Amino acid sequence: MLACLKCLTLWVFSEADLAVDDRGLHFICAHCGGHNKLINIGSPKGPMELIQPDITPTDTNRPFTWPEPNSFG
Repeated sequence: MLACLKCLTLWVFSEADLAVDDRGLHFICAHCGGHNKLINIGSPKGPMELIQPDITPTDTNRPFTWPEPNSFG
């Protein structure tokens, strides 16, 4: 699960609008338009494992494995 830090809406990874731009890797909340930082904790040559660093780690903050490295190519 991801949480929008602006409006507190919860999103599952499959529903999140992931983006990479000058702000870095983040998801954009479809409810309020807020940008929420994500970081890749995966290995450089392996698949991306994304977490949301700005929330307290809980069971909902488990890494999400992106299917292909460099998917944002």
